[in-house]
Amino acid sequence: MANGPDFQAILQSLKIQWSKPSLAIHDGKPIPFPLVCLFENPARSEEIQHFGEIPSDLEAFWKFSRTADLFKDVAYGQWGLKILSPAECKSATLKFQQERCSDAEMGDLVVGTFYGDQELLILRNHFQSKDFGKVLIALPLDPRHDWYVAADSLNDFLVKFSNFHGNKFWE
Repeated sequence: MANGPDFQAILQSLKIQWSKPSLAIHDGKPIPFPLVCLFENPARSEEIQHFGEIPSDLEAFWKFSRTADLFKDVAYGQWGLKILSPAECKSATLKFQQERCSDAEMGDLVVGTFYGDQELLILRNHFQSKDFGKVLIALPLDPRHDWYVAADSLNDFLVKFSNFHGNKFWE
């Protein structure tokens, strides 16, 4: 559940444990550059209300932080995930729908972008769809059927992403 202890605990843990650049472990080995997780103040209710009904974990995330950099490479800026603010989400989703109309489906929300590449973090937000709430990784050159289903919810995605210290566990 998005508002359950796992969700709040993982966000608090990331905020506290990764607020200073630290070396992460990827595939059992320390990586050579430090990573950091940075959070902003919460989004205002009116920023979130624009979307109408959304998965509860996205709403909870934005109520925790308007935007965030998760496991961002502080040395080169070529690694990590930016969770978009509500305004950035709206803009990125519109751009995605226009530029990738053959892949975009009703209910796709672009909620994140990855530093150093062109992958997008997509949250499914179509209530009548069987994949409502699922997290997809939109690959820049590949058609939708080749995209990764990274998690069943944003909460699950953030737990896994944290456990893997920002490594792309879905690949």
